[in-house]
Amino acid sequence: MKRLWTFGDSFTEGYNEKHEWSKNYIKWKGYTPKVYGEVIADRLDIDLKNIGQGGSDNYTILERVCENVDKIKDDDLIIIGWSNPVRFRLVGQDEKTWRSLVPNFDNKIDSFGKMISQSTLDEIFVNRDTSLYQHEVIHWIKLLNKTFKTNTIIHWTHAMHGTNLWNFGQCNRIITETKGEVNDGHYSEIGHIELADALMSIMDSKINKRFL
Repeated sequence: MKRLWTFGDSFTEGYNEKHEWSKNYIKWKGYTPKVYGEVIADRLDIDLKNIGQGGSDNYTILERVCENVDKIKDDDLIIIGWSNPVRFRLVGQDEKTWRSLVPNFDNKIDSFGKMISQSTLDEIFVNRDTSLYQHEVIHWIKLLNKTFKTNTIIHWTHAMHGTNLWNFGQCNRIITETKGEVNDGHYSEIGHIELADALMSIMDSKINKRFL
């Protein structure tokens, strides 16, 4: 049976109680809304495998695709939501886990022990705020498109600018829908429906099976 695979960060993962921003929005709505992958899967009446994980950097998103490459069937649909290329990851103090680092966020520097200093992190964030890191993702996309040559695959982003990726940063946000009652920049339920509409329009256009 055909399946929809979605990969990405919190914009793909969906609303759940473990994230404070999500918990507040669920409380405001009175129910748990669906995200774009769920909306599309429902409309197409196919199974959904959502591999989105909040806070993910693009290296982690790529790794998640690689981990599942042998499970994705030839006719499955694939949607990858790429994140902010300024994000990156480092090995934690336990030397067993990756830790994604997000600019302007509490990155829990103590989880690295004496391995990494705050000034080092700040310098890396500055270094990564350049276009080369966006083009790095574009090169990965070429490889993935070649790998999944029989699949319909769509790459989109909420954070990368100046590339040929489908950018949907204009979708409705939680702060907008709630009129500031929930001060958060993630997509609202309205925004996810807008995104689902846009992605399905791309699928239906059939201009080219190799989408960017």
